[in-house]
Amino acid sequence: MKKHLLYILPLLAVLSCEKAENGQGNNQDPEKPTPASYTVAGKVEKGPFVQGSSITMATMDAKLNATGKNYTATITDDAGTFSFGTQEFDSQYARLTASGYFFNEVKGELSKGTLTLSAIVDLSNKKSVNVNLLTHLESMRIQKLIGTDGKSFSDAVKQAQEELLTCFEFQQYASTDASQFSITSGTDEAAALILISSIIQMDRSEAQITEWLSKLASDFAEDGQFSDANKEQIFKDRELLYAGLSEISQNIVKRYSELGIYVTVKDISAIVDWDGDGIVGNETLKEGESVTLSPATIEVPAEGGHFTVEIKSPVKVYLEQPNHGSGYLDVTPPSVITPGEIFGDSFYDGVQNSPMSYTKELKDKILTIDVAATQNWTPTSSEIDIYVFSGEKVATLSITQAPAATTEIPKLGDIGKMAMAGFMNVFAQAMTMNNDADKLYTHLKSNPAFIAPMDPNYSSLYDFWSYFYQSINRLLQIKDYDASVLSVYQEYFNIYSAIAFYNMVVFWGDVPYFTTTPSMDNPYLPRTRTADIFSSLENQLKAAIEYAEEKQNVALAEDPNDALFLSKDVARIILAEILAYQGRFSDAIPYLQAATNKGHYGLDNPENPIERRMDIILAVRSQNGTKSSLVDDRYQIIISYPDMLLLLAECELKQGGKNNPKQICNGIENAYGLPLSEGTIDDIKSIRKSLSLPGYFAFLKRNGLAKSEIGLEDYQLILPIPQRELNNNPNMTQNPGY
Repeated sequence: MKKHLLYILPLLAVLSCEKAENGQGNNQDPEKPTPASYTVAGKVEKGPFVQGSSITMATMDAKLNATGKNYTATITDDAGTFSFGTQEFDSQYARLTASGYFFNEVKGELSKGTLTLSAIVDLSNKKSVNVNLLTHLESMRIQKLIGTDGKSFSDAVKQAQEELLTCFEFQQYASTDASQFSITSGTDEAAALILISSIIQMDRSEAQITEWLSKLASDFAEDGQFSDANKEQIFKDRELLYAGLSEISQNIVKRYSELGIYVTVKDISAIVDWDGDGIVGNETLKEGESVTLSPATIEVPAEGGHFTVEIKSPVKVYLEQPNHGSGYLDVTPPSVITPGEIFGDSFYDGVQNSPMSYTKELKDKILTIDVAATQNWTPTSSEIDIYVFSGEKVATLSITQAPAATTEIPKLGDIGKMAMAGFMNVFAQAMTMNNDADKLYTHLKSNPAFIAPMDPNYSSLYDFWSYFYQSINRLLQIKDYDASVLSVYQEYFNIYSAIAFYNMVVFWGDVPYFTTTPSMDNPYLPRTRTADIFSSLENQLKAAIEYAEEKQNVALAEDPNDALFLSKDVARIILAEILAYQGRFSDAIPYLQAATNKGHYGLDNPENPIERRMDIILAVRSQNGTKSSLVDDRYQIIISYPDMLLLLAECELKQGGKNNPKQICNGIENAYGLPLSEGTIDDIKSIRKSLSLPGYFAFLKRNGLAKSEIGLEDYQLILPIPQRELNNNPNMTQNPGY
């Protein structure tokens, strides 16, 4: 009998305890709390609250009604640590409320204002108690589940936590009590808490965080869910943070390191199903993985068509780059004025140059493209980029569409005419100064300030240099725009560029040379060797001769289109001048003969109006000028028929020519009433002086006459670089002797 009693007594004791816990077997009120001794300590984390922040604890009964007992403590370090110590509390249930400054993990700095967070906990089964955003958001829900729905404390906490973490799509961590979550634990739960804290933080002020938390907590308390609007905002904020997750992690590690605490943070991006495909952490390509397109390029006829591309990828792909920012970290790039904004849509006349028109659709990694017909003058290209969720571009489909059938080069439109007229105005100033310098330096005109030896500080010298580069820069701006759109005027622009650079080389030798607008990041260009400049100009002019129209050139163009569309002859003659200047006289002859044999030009009376004169091939309006008997300074001649004939005669003489040079010279002398000569180099020199033809300095230099004719020293065969240019350009050097 005693043996059986040994088994029964422990059983009765257990049953007695169970009844006591359920309020049975005694007269104790089940809602009346039982005093007990507990150790209460933990952390307050948003980021961590800073030292000196206050925390209070108010005990509650099982229905979460306040007992009236309050306890206070202070956060003792910048890691958010607090402790109420071990003492007797009148209930196992309590609300902890902390207020203070905290570390903002998104911005990586201490908050500028305070924040209040709370937690409802059961002290009887806690080794530590942490107060964080999760405990704060679930508090009102726990109260409703117990007070209204009659749930037990443990069931209410379990349900509220599962519902809350599900709202943030972190239901896999619902088994861990939210009051045990800590951003310093280095776990997946820690990463989840950091992300949720950062989502709530974003770029909100402390007052805005308080307002947002109150709104979310009230919303969540009703039914354990967030409204569609609040959920949309949460996930919008989450995506905006994606690009800044690494920086947030670094901010946390750095903060704790400064406190002497080593912490690790798991890859936050790897714990979320960012793309909603039901798989966590598969949003980026792993090492060795790639995305391929079949085909990777598409050739589209002018009439358009339907095309299909297979995308092979181990992860989900997108046609538009996912817009991930880092909240306040997003920086709007400075606005840049594009050439299109400068020149506008009416640069060309009647030419459609629209972007390729197509639709695209991606479904089950099959990309379909429908390209519309084109009316564009040139081939049109486009690219379709393929992205993964991270925003990384992983593949590109290239599409090229053939142009519509056309044969004529388009004319300049209204904006194009304005741009060309603007260039011609500056170019005319440059050529006016060029022709004046040519006459002054060779003593065909008199100005004591513009004779050898030249002073680098002479203001007109800098103006001469500056106007040439102003005209070149204006020309290249237009050229760059055309190159980016239709690229139909390049060869014509190159003819003007050759005229400018050739004349600069004659006067200064090596000069900075460029064929596109210099970058603003590096505008200071060094000098280029004359041989390299001439080599480039020769290639450009040969291409222009092939491209330009075989016609009589409009000598003094009033219409910008006439000014733009130079004839083959202009390119031929400028190329012949460059070749002759290098002593390549035999190479120059075919180009001069081709220009003379077409019958487009002839010797003419200089008294005739320039619009009807046959002896002017290219000229520009002068800024200032007067008309005399043989020279009309109201315009500046760049190329004339007598000039071309005399250059041909000069080249023939250099190659041992007998009759042709004399015939050429006699023909010019007859036309202008000059004494007949034998057609020697000295005779050609005399005719050039009499007619005051441009390019006299170049003629003297290539024939070795400059020193004796003008009285120059060797170093004075080129002018000094203007001192202002030397001051402005650190890469510029002075010509020898100055």
